[in-house]
Amino acid sequence: MAAKDEPVLYVAEPFWRDGWSDLGHGFVEWWQAGSELLFPPCCAFCDADFVPAAGEPHLCPSCLSRILRPLGSLCQRCAMQLPEVAGEPVCSGCQQSRLRFDQVLPLGFYRDDLRQVVLQMKAWRGEPLAAAIGKLMVERLDPRPVDVTPDLVVPMPMHWQRHMSRGTNSPASLAWSMHLASDLPSPVSLLSYRRNIKKQGMLSSAERLRNVRGAFRVSTSYAIKGARVLLVDDVLTTGATASEAARELKKAGAASVVVAVVARAIGRP
Repeated sequence: MAAKDEPVLYVAEPFWRDGWSDLGHGFVEWWQAGSELLFPPCCAFCDADFVPAAGEPHLCPSCLSRILRPLGSLCQRCAMQLPEVAGEPVCSGCQQSRLRFDQVLPLGFYRDDLRQVVLQMKAWRGEPLAAAIGKLMVERLDPRPVDVTPDLVVPMPMHWQRHMSRGTNSPASLAWSMHLASDLPSPVSLLSYRRNIKKQGMLSSAERLRNVRGAFRVSTSYAIKGARVLLVDDVLTTGATASEAARELKKAGAASVVVAVVARAIGRP
């Protein structure tokens, strides 16, 4: 890991903040381990009988081939698909906008099987799939050409009301799995919502920017000056939410913010 001007001081929050999240994820790990003793191992996506190699994601070769498809030429900032003859490394939208993150790393595009993966992870039953996808993201996502080795894996926050209604938090589950696979710290409560916001999917691009403006806070229980943050989410569409989160992280001292997502929406609304 390259040396930095400022050391990262990682300070754990009190047990009642992060501890309960650790217990919840620990229960899921215990339940998964126990279920493997009672039932044959299976693919986390298609449920086909499958015994993965030690340390490998619980995804059968057939599902991996459908999930991991060639991405082609991507914008180096937002990962939007570029024409094969594109002469610029970034898309026209990124040349005109002020996105606060440094790069987006997607597993693929939000379509076909990968779309079903994202939707399945949004339910509590999708926790094993989120664990498998998180491990896959650690293996497959490459930060080049920015080439930023992260110090922290941070999930995109979810408001508690939405968490209660869904019964799960897929970005947090992904980040936790990535933490286990990489040994990078994953402070789940570093970034949180100040207020509940409208669903971004129902808004225009301009409305999305206004909707998330000032919506996040960074916990003062962590000193992240100079930290290189890997911000984890399930889907990126316009980048408005990730950009606002990155803005707050950089205000708190983060040196860079790279966004890792399961799926990149195709094109811009």
